[in-house]
Amino acid sequence: MKLKLLACAAVLTLAACATPSTGPDATARFDRFEYASGAVDFSSYDQVFIAPITASDELKELVGYRPMGPSDTKRPITLDDLGDKAEDLDDEVRTALGGVVELVGAGGPGILTLEVEMTKLEANRPTQADMIAEPSLSLQSVYAGKAEVMVTFSENGRVLATAVDGDYPTLNDTLPPAPIWSTVNQYYSRLARKLADLMS
Repeated sequence: MKLKLLACAAVLTLAACATPSTGPDATARFDRFEYASGAVDFSSYDQVFIAPITASDELKELVGYRPMGPSDTKRPITLDDLGDKAEDLDDEVRTALGGVVELVGAGGPGILTLEVEMTKLEANRPTQADMIAEPSLSLQSVYAGKAEVMVTFSENGRVLATAVDGDYPTLNDTLPPAPIWSTVNQYYSRLARKLADLMS
């Protein structure tokens, strides 16, 4: 009987660990989460406005960027890639949040507004921008990839909290042949689930 009870306890423990945190506990799943003034129960919001996805000034500065030499690790990006990845992120977030709250077309009293800013964005394979900056670059080159965002939560213009979150793998974490935007796409999917769990 004692063995059965221990087995049941182990199963329940594993199930609890496997279940993602939701509601207020979900804030711990972000790399950094800071309330502006006091904790907020985001699950109390029934309506959410998702503002257009933006890119940070630092990311925009990489459009047409030319590396200064072998030691310069900054990678250029095109406006098209910025737009495409912003659209992909928007789709992921809308799909995930649309399953737990009502998405509305504008913010206001009683409506949670999400502003998501892309701050880091690097592909796993050479992009058009990479090839323009370094024509001799092999198309078989593989990078770790990188993705990072800053999310601002507000209601009717009042900031409630901000979160910074990202994925910064090493080459050892990248399984070849990695699709061109593998790290970014997988991270955007995880981020969308984190946001949805925060509202649940």
